[in-house]
Amino acid sequence: MSIQPIKFVNAKEMVLAGIDRYYTFQNMGEIPTQWAEFGPHWPRIPGQIDKVAYGLCHEMIDQGFRYMSCTEVSKILPLPEEFSSLVLPGYRYAVFAHSEHVTKLSDTIDAI
Repeated sequence: MSIQPIKFVNAKEMVLAGIDRYYTFQNMGEIPTQWAEFGPHWPRIPGQIDKVAYGLCHEMIDQGFRYMSCTEVSKILPLPEEFSSLVLPGYRYAVFAHSEHVTKLSDTIDAI
């Protein structure tokens, strides 16, 4: 699989809200289930700014990473029980587009 060109962005600070879970590289095939759980809440999340959803990989370690199905919100507000919030600092980030179905996300991660 080839990936689309990497885009580097100087992003402003963002407050994100969504479902955040830890995955090993062996069980990351479960990420589509996370999106299925996130979907019924979107786009009606308290404080949601736009109708844009993000998949955020963070806290990468050798065995895996945290993955957040999320959207940008105006501030941290009370959220559904299974949700959490995260402040993503303003920084220069590498953005990798994934245009395939979420079940193919592991292919994109492998290509990266």
